[in-house]
Amino acid sequence: MKALDEVPAQLKALDHMSTEELNEFCRKHGQRMKPIRSKKLLQKMVSFMLQAEMFGDILVVIRKQVYDIGWGQPHIKNAKGIETGTAFIRKWKGETYHLTAVADGFEMNGQKYRSLSGAAKAVTGTQWSGKVFWKVK
Repeated sequence: MKALDEVPAQLKALDHMSTEELNEFCRKHGQRMKPIRSKKLLQKMVSFMLQAEMFGDILVVIRKQVYDIGWGQPHIKNAKGIETGTAFIRKWKGETYHLTAVADGFEMNGQKYRSLSGAAKAVTGTQWSGKVFWKVK
């Protein structure tokens, strides 16, 4: 195991490693994968490996959940074209509101809404453009 004070220097050294060196590091540390061309992605992977080696790896169960959320599951959009799970947060008159896109619309505090505008009206009491209120770009 590496000394704790070595980790920052090792992470800094990643900036000076080539894509080939980063791929080789991954292979040496048991990652069975095709070579990756993105240097940024490789730097993140190696950074994670170094830190996991020092501080301990995440549980296999959690790793699978992260994979399923990030890569394994298809990105499903609701009827309004917004990916399910997308969270919207808006402060209104000193209170914070959290809205989440779900398969059949949107949900806030256990209440379902068919549109962003419907949820905005529930918050403000007046008709709003949902995209304007929730600051959707």
